[in-house]
Amino acid sequence: MSVAPNGKQWIVMLILCLGALGCAITLNHDRRDLKGSTEGKFAEEYTVETETRHGIVTRKTYHLNYSFEVNGRSYQGQDTQDTEPAVLECTVYFDPHHPEINALIQDPVNPLLFGLAIVLGGLAVVAFFPLMFGFGRNTPPPPPPLPGRYGDAVGEYLMMPRGGYDATMYVPIAFFGQIVVMNLLGTTMLQTITGGHINRDLATFCACLVAVVYTIWIYWDRWLCIARYGSRYTSGCVNISIIYLPIVIVSYANYRGLLKLKGR
Repeated sequence: MSVAPNGKQWIVMLILCLGALGCAITLNHDRRDLKGSTEGKFAEEYTVETETRHGIVTRKTYHLNYSFEVNGRSYQGQDTQDTEPAVLECTVYFDPHHPEINALIQDPVNPLLFGLAIVLGGLAVVAFFPLMFGFGRNTPPPPPPLPGRYGDAVGEYLMMPRGGYDATMYVPIAFFGQIVVMNLLGTTMLQTITGGHINRDLATFCACLVAVVYTIWIYWDRWLCIARYGSRYTSGCVNISIIYLPIVIVSYANYRGLLKLKGR
C-alpha cells in the first residue's frame, strides 16, 4: 500500500534537501567567479611553518602575500603553498566585478562552504534511512473523503483509480529530480538576468531554496494521491518505468500544485 510521509518525515526530507543544497553550493564555489587573470608579485618576506616528527621535518608550509593591479588600482591577497616560490612573479585570478575576491588558482575551495556542505551532507545521510523506510508505519488509512475535500489527510487517494503496480518508489525520485532541475534552471536564469553580476554561490542558494520550498509545498498532503496516479502508468519492469515514470509523476504533481491554488 502506498504511504505518505508524516510531519516528522517531512522535516527529515527538508534536512535531506539542505544536504543537497550544501553539496550544490560547494560544487559552485568561487571557481566560476574568478574569470579574470593578471600578473602579480609575491612579497619578498613570507612565513614558513614547519612540521616535524621525531626530529625530522615532514612538511613545510609557506604563507605568502601577493599584490596585483586591476584598472590602475592595487589589490592584496594571501595564499598557502607547500613549495617555496622560485620567482616573485605569479598569476592571480580574480572576480572581474570584485577583484578583492582573488586567488592563485582558478578553482579555490571556500573552507566555510566546504565545511557547511560536509555537515549538511552528513545530516542528509542520517536522514535518508527514516525518510525512505519509515513512511506510514502503524498508521491506519483514513476513511473515504467527503465531497469537496481533497488531499491525503482526508483519504482522497482511496477514491482514485489504481494501476496494477505500486509507484511509491518513483515519487522520491521525481521529488528530488524536480529540485535538481529547478535549481539548475533557477541558477542559470539568475546569472542570465543579472548578466553574471550575481555571485554564483548566492544564485545557487536562492534557486535551491525556492526549489525546495516550492516542491515541498506541491507534494505536501498530496504524496499518496501522486503515487496512486503514477501507479496507472507503471510497466511492471523497474528498468523501463524508471525511464519515464518520474517525468509523468512530476507533471502530475505540478498539475496538482495548480489545483491547490484553487483549493483542490
